[in-house]
Amino acid sequence: MQISTEVYSCKSSTRVVVPLAGDVAANRFLLATANIGERNEIHLVEYNSHNKTVYSECIYKHDGQIFGLSPCPYNPELCFAIIGCDSDTKKGALYRLNNLPCTHASEEKEPESDNAQEAPKQAEVSGENGEKVEGAAKSVDEGDGKKEEKESVEEEESLADDKKNAVPVTQGPTELTLLCSAPRENVITAIWHPGNLEEGTLPHEMVIVYRTGYAGYQVTDEGELKELFFYPLTSPCTAAAWDPLHTHLLAIAEDCDVKVINISDNSVHAEMKRAHADTILCMEYNPNRPSTLCTGGKDGVVTVWHVSHRGLAVEKTLQAHTHWVTSVHFNPLHDQLLLTSSTDSGISVWRLFSVSSAHMREKQHEDKLVMTLGGARTSIYSTCWSAKNPWLYCGSSYEGKLLFGLVPGEEIAVLLDEI
Repeated sequence: MQISTEVYSCKSSTRVVVPLAGDVAANRFLLATANIGERNEIHLVEYNSHNKTVYSECIYKHDGQIFGLSPCPYNPELCFAIIGCDSDTKKGALYRLNNLPCTHASEEKEPESDNAQEAPKQAEVSGENGEKVEGAAKSVDEGDGKKEEKESVEEEESLADDKKNAVPVTQGPTELTLLCSAPRENVITAIWHPGNLEEGTLPHEMVIVYRTGYAGYQVTDEGELKELFFYPLTSPCTAAAWDPLHTHLLAIAEDCDVKVINISDNSVHAEMKRAHADTILCMEYNPNRPSTLCTGGKDGVVTVWHVSHRGLAVEKTLQAHTHWVTSVHFNPLHDQLLLTSSTDSGISVWRLFSVSSAHMREKQHEDKLVMTLGGARTSIYSTCWSAKNPWLYCGSSYEGKLLFGLVPGEEIAVLLDEI
């Protein structure tokens, strides 16, 4: 087990972390707190790979416990949030993130193996106003040593090297603008259109999956949700995933069962009864290999399925964790890597060549557990890959820590066919 050395800390509990999907120029994440009550926050957190520092760019105040976030991949200012006080009263709302700090186009491009060989430096950040970064000054490159000696310590600690000439970090909380609310309660997830839409040619579209049904929406220029269709479900939904390669297919978990629905006519494309021994909590399609679905459940098992009109066929089964599996994410560029998390406080990275888009390569590598990231004492409810750096990932623990990890250099060499 590798202990995370880059940690962002909040005083409040956290359940949700997602990449800022509409911004691929920086390693930026949205971290949501989960206080029972009205006082919660959404932190915009950035990880700087060059000097391995983590810091908060701004904090948005929010009323209500946050169970889910879904940033728009086409507009980083738009974000759908799932809020509520318990599992039966989750509501959904679309927000605009006001005063979102800009990412500068001049920022240096992240090399693929940028993080492979360097030993990580300790960096822990507090989520309070006036964020603190320990060890940031020590990690500044020697080439930046000609800075003014009288530069304030606060500025040195708040800004990473490639941000020294950028807009200063926003101090204190900023505002969220409520654009609209979902017309129904009991929201399970909200998924923006997963296809590669050409800018300006198609409207922003999303599917909102409720406990009792699912609906398609167009997001108007005014930020309203225009409902395109709604279909009820026969059993309560616990998780869902939209196929990015076949955008007419939506996978739904109904307790232990998996059903793949053709949303164009609400017909059942494929289904599997008792896919897991206990409730399915998470699922995701492979973005690079067609008809490949991954599921995780309360049984601690992760299963990779091949989906066809004949049904779901098991391709790989992992006894991945000792308790509930709370998230599964394929690496968006190197789908041989699968990121999982659990209420056993573990974050794991798996190499699954046999069920990846690279499985037909002449050089084959065995499937294995690449690494487990430690450092949390409580449940990990959410993980994600960076939208910029393909080797960077993070996970949020219920104790309020955002833990960062990097794929080991030797594993990167394997994936890039260097060994």
